[in-house]
Amino acid sequence: MKNNEIDILLILEILKKRWWALVLCSVIGASLALSYSRFLVTPIYKSTALMYIDPKPSEQIYNLAFETTAITYVQQMMDTNVKILTTRDFMESVAKELTLKYGEEQYPSDDFNATTLAAMIDITAVEDTKLFNIQVKSTDQQKAYEIANVAKDMSIIRLQKIAEANAVTVADPPIKPTEASNNNSARNTVIGFFLGAVLCFGVLLLFEMFDVRIKSEDDFVNTYNIPLLGSVPNFERAYKTGKRTKPRSSSSGKEKKAKA
Repeated sequence: MKNNEIDILLILEILKKRWWALVLCSVIGASLALSYSRFLVTPIYKSTALMYIDPKPSEQIYNLAFETTAITYVQQMMDTNVKILTTRDFMESVAKELTLKYGEEQYPSDDFNATTLAAMIDITAVEDTKLFNIQVKSTDQQKAYEIANVAKDMSIIRLQKIAEANAVTVADPPIKPTEASNNNSARNTVIGFFLGAVLCFGVLLLFEMFDVRIKSEDDFVNTYNIPLLGSVPNFERAYKTGKRTKPRSSSSGKEKKAKA
């Protein structure tokens, strides 16, 4: 229990004596984290289209729906549609349409091909629904919006042709993103503030723990575990703090006698 009390007292002493160092390190940590978030992190913009698909009724579909539950059927249908839209052929059709619609200068075929678009476009089904998302990630907010629009239009054509869907409609069209999706400046600044304080406190705590100098009577007793018989007062410190009056020198006395 005594050791715990000493540890708490040591912590309180560090906070009292070195509070300015903790504040300084916290500010430095927050500034570094904010600078990293603003200038070193590449912004990523996302544009998403929500699509609805209604399957074309046929005898085969009715049989499948009869043999399985409705939820399982919908999931199987959506997984199939997503698979169709993630093929290399579909990505190539999107790349060709981008070049035709916006020009070779803005969307060169070498930079925007099936491989690069597959890394930028993420198509996922919404669980237990007839909906799926087409999400585009890009470092350019305008390109994210344009690619999402083209992918949306090409998905309607592809699903109606291959999957023989009765209807493929846009439930929620893509919009041009205004903020980066990975913009975590506020969170990183707070983390940097507390991280700077913790690291600074850890260094100060280690410095105090490995400091073997005897600074007070309590340090002597706690270090050697023997009673203290006596101590020599620090007269110089007492004079400086004004707690003790400095004795007059003999020369001043002689001067007074001489005047008398």
